[in-house]
Amino acid sequence: MAWSIELAVLVWTGARTNSNGLIYAALAVSFLVLARLDSVDAWMYVASTSYDLLGTARFLTFLIAAAALWASAWWVKTGWQALAFYLGGHYVMLWGLGLEALGSVGRNASTENMVSAESAAISVLVACYAVLLVGAGVAYNFALNRILGLGLIGLVIAKLYLYDVWLLVRIYRIVAFGALGALLLLTSYVYSRNRASIENWWNERNARP
Repeated sequence: MAWSIELAVLVWTGARTNSNGLIYAALAVSFLVLARLDSVDAWMYVASTSYDLLGTARFLTFLIAAAALWASAWWVKTGWQALAFYLGGHYVMLWGLGLEALGSVGRNASTENMVSAESAAISVLVACYAVLLVGAGVAYNFALNRILGLGLIGLVIAKLYLYDVWLLVRIYRIVAFGALGALLLLTSYVYSRNRASIENWWNERNARP
């Protein structure tokens, strides 16, 4: 958490003083944050029998790291550094949510269905996150969110057809495909409802010199 706050402070200071050195220092600290999350924080509660879903120190750590990265992207605003911070924030948030989903499944699913339940939970989680990204991209006219959301939906579809359809127990396969179908219908509805605004944005973008 301290490193996450430190990288946000470095970026804020660098943006205020136009110091690229501080921005690069913040990028270095972000790698330390990711390494710490992977080596230590992600393994909290593995042997624990119970914990509060989304109310753990682990999820709070991931949430603060994601918020720090998103804030850094907001302060930098443009360039590859802003893109790196923004994508990093979504990566960390999805990672943290995935750990919480796996933790919940691991404490509720039967042993013989554990692999199926975990795989289905990840598929549904990523699909829901993707639809939220698409919705936010449409609502705020932000193309990157729409692209990220559609990319995640593509990954989920590939996972379902290349992995889940062959290995999941029937009930979990039905749940995964049913949830994906419903979310795809919701995404299609959002796009059709906002088709005019999306087309206007696209035409304005192509009209720029």
